[in-house]
Amino acid sequence: MNILLLQGPMGPFFQKFAKQLEADGHRVIKVNFNGGDIFYSRGLKSVSFRGQLDQLSWFLKQLIAQHHIDVVYGYGDCRDHHRVATKVCADQSVPVYYFEDGYLRPDYITCELGGVNDNSSLPRDPEFYRKQPKGPLPKTESIGFDFYQRILHAVAYYFFSFILRRQFAHYSHHRSFCGFYEARCWIKAWLLKHPQRWLSGRRLAGLQRKWGSRFYLMPLQIKDDSQIRFHSDFPDVASSIKVAVSSFAKHAPTDTALVIKHHPMDRGHSNYQHLIKQLVKEHKLGDRVVYIYDGPNPWLLRKCLGVVLINSTMGISALVHGKKVKALGRAIYDMPGLCFQGELSGFWAADFEPDRGLFERFRLYLVKQTQLNQNFYKPLDSIQVPGLSGIEPKKPRIPVVIQHVLSRKNHLSEEKSGVAIPQA
Repeated sequence: MNILLLQGPMGPFFQKFAKQLEADGHRVIKVNFNGGDIFYSRGLKSVSFRGQLDQLSWFLKQLIAQHHIDVVYGYGDCRDHHRVATKVCADQSVPVYYFEDGYLRPDYITCELGGVNDNSSLPRDPEFYRKQPKGPLPKTESIGFDFYQRILHAVAYYFFSFILRRQFAHYSHHRSFCGFYEARCWIKAWLLKHPQRWLSGRRLAGLQRKWGSRFYLMPLQIKDDSQIRFHSDFPDVASSIKVAVSSFAKHAPTDTALVIKHHPMDRGHSNYQHLIKQLVKEHKLGDRVVYIYDGPNPWLLRKCLGVVLINSTMGISALVHGKKVKALGRAIYDMPGLCFQGELSGFWAADFEPDRGLFERFRLYLVKQTQLNQNFYKPLDSIQVPGLSGIEPKKPRIPVVIQHVLSRKNHLSEEKSGVAIPQA
């Protein structure tokens, strides 16, 4: 088969994925959009797109035609260039799969046909899932989250994007793309980590003494999360905090508290302490709102009365713990029977529990259809592929969800020549 790779995660995941595909007899071509992409495409057949975004549609159509592309893969379906690619692939009847961080964490990544999150093709009808079989989750290998590997690859990606920036003058990243700014933020995060962890511990101890388990949890998302920009009506995280605190003040039982938890990957990029203090003062909430930067999610989820969020995957974790959830944005798990469907004002005092049987069927279907027991930032296991010997696999390197696409035989002719690919 002829496979086109678009932009992947920062790091060597797509590089290794491509080499595995090539070892299995497939032809792979990679598109580079910046210098970081070039660095992580070493050893691959690749082409660079240096034009403006409105030229990308034509570029991809020519690339697909010239190389007889059968299937396309990318990471992050809401990136501007990938949104263009999705439309082109739909017009050309070429399947496009998008990788993303796992719906279930930390031992999974996501791969879905057409898009992820609110762009997912997963059914939203609870009756569909009630008809699905119930059973145990597939056994997985514990992978965890390798923070330092992720940082090292990000540093390399930003470095090569910077030194080659003149070659990609029209490139626009989906979030901040200044390496100096990002370095400053991560140094700040490192300096704040232990003081904020200590402060959060004190605040949680005070919460326990005063409120016990009579609290609601609001986990925040990173400030430039595409889930917020594309899959909610909020312009930013701060707006969601304002809505939640105002509703809590007006409608929540007076013997309850609200715990707002900062996203761990956003520590150096944002801080909502001042905003929350203003809201507490405005609504006369006293010590009923507790803002923390750290805290064990499993403990918080076990103890809390319920969870309010935009559309974070923490919603699925809350459902694992049997907690009522109110999603303020659009989420794959926000359906009758799983999440509270009324207005936020009615959520706080609502006597609602998620349907456990429905959730278990939903989760099993989700895992089998979209989740891969893999990690973007750790080496993938080796497997025995055609033409190689003496390599014993621990598990398939190529995700199961992709196998049905790669299994059909390639009867296409050799690539044609003469189609000019723009190198603007």
